[in-house]
Order: sequence, then structure tokens, then C-alpha cells
Amino acid sequence: MTRRAHICPTCRRPFPPQLVVHGPVRQRIVDAIANRPDGITRAELLDVVYADDIDGGPENPNTVAVLIKYANAELAAQGYQIAPTWRGRGARYRLIEIQSPAAAGNPFARFMDAQQRILAAHSGGIAPGEPGK
Repeated sequence: MTRRAHICPTCRRPFPPQLVVHGPVRQRIVDAIANRPDGITRAELLDVVYADDIDGGPENPNTVAVLIKYANAELAAQGYQIAPTWRGRGARYRLIEIQSPAAAGNPFARFMDAQQRILAAHSGGIAPGEPGK
């Protein structure tokens, strides 16, 4: 088994995390932003994401912001978020690591709690944390 280095030996930058979102365009957006830790502008993002599109991409550049919003909903579960460095012209989108509620404590805490309630209901007992009868 080989371990992947966390830092590129050539440019000395950390490797981007492997993030997965639904949809090919959203995935290209996430990959482009993850590969640019210094950030990427909306115009650069449109050029990278829609480079293969014969029409050149959407007419409204705000489409990127909408796709990022939907990607953020999926990235939150993975502990990441795409956020602009500032608002307005020339803003750069960056990938930011966040602490998800599941990662803050035990990631299996909700599962274990639900499992205890189910087992208690089947055995006729009272689950921990529930008021007595």
C-alpha cells in the first residue's frame, strides 16, 4: 500500500481533497476551485468549466453562483464550502474547510442514538434520554 503525499514536491502546495458532487458541471466547478488554493474569479471559472462547450457557456455569468450554491449543499456534508473572498467585481472563489456538525463530535452519534431508540422500542423499554412513562 502506498501513501499519497500531502504536499506536491514540485510546487510545495497541498493536494486538493477528493470531493464529489452531483452533476458534471458542478463537479468541474468544484475541481477547478479545489485546484486553485489562491482562488479563482468568476470569469476564469467560466473559461475553465465551459472550455469544451461550443456555445461558450451560459449567457448569464450568475449561473456559476447558482451552481456553487447547490454544490455547497453537498460539500457541507464533506466538511467543505466554496466562498468568495469578498463581494463584488473581481471576487475570488476559494474552497474553505468547515467543521460539519457530524464531524464536531462522534460522526456516529446520531446513528447510535437512533439505534438505541429502535432497540428500546422493540424490547418495550425506555431509550436513554427519553422521559419515563
